[in-house]
Formats: sequence, C-alpha cells, structure tokens
Amino acid sequence: MLSNIPKPILKNQISVFTPNGQTEPPPRKLLDRVRDAIRVKHYSYQTEKSYVQWVRRFILFHNKRHPSEMGGDEVNAFLTFSNR
Repeated sequence: MLSNIPKPILKNQISVFTPNGQTEPPPRKLLDRVRDAIRVKHYSYQTEKSYVQWVRRFILFHNKRHPSEMGGDEVNAFLTFSNR
C-alpha cells in the first residue's frame, strides 16, 4: 500500500508530481543549463568557466533579472556600459 507513494528525489529538493503520479526533478537552473550546453559542444573547462561568469555578470548588471525577461536593449546596455 505504501509502495504507491512517490519518493522524493533528494532530501532538500522539491518534487514535481505529474498527472500519472510519477515524480520529476525540478527544472535545472539557468547556469547549470549553460554548463550542460557548453559540455555538449566539448569546450574546455576554462571556456565553460568564462561563459558562466559572463552570464552571471549580465544577470547581476540587470539587478538579477532572468535573461528570458530581457531582450536586445539589455544586451546592448551591458555591452556598451563604461565603468569610468
């Protein structure tokens, strides 16, 4: 009877229940997805670190807004910013 209850994936991780009662892990965070995409292309570890750092800088520059909420204007503002 208790075997029908889905078990959480990790202790501190939130489980997402699907309509058929199965559990799915929560969606991966943005920087983890960036790392995954870079690893699929077999870029070097140093390149991965650099790309992730630039994404982090971009997010922090725009007060921690998610990049999916931004567009070309925000990219242009980031790239043309002068820290004089």
